[in-house]
Amino acid sequence: TQLKAQAAAEKSARNQERARVRVDTERRKQAEQERESLQEKIDGLERSTQLIRQGL
Repeated sequence: TQLKAQAAAEKSARNQERARVRVDTERRKQAEQERESLQEKIDGLERSTQLIRQGL
């Protein structure tokens, strides 16, 4: 019936939205991890640079 079809469509839409939010959350988490990793590399390079300058 029409109500069943409408309910199924709404359920499908909710599931798709849930999946989209889950993927978006995962992407953001991964981007944050990459940002933190790059920041650690930058910090290490800055420390190395300071040590080299102190040695010169």
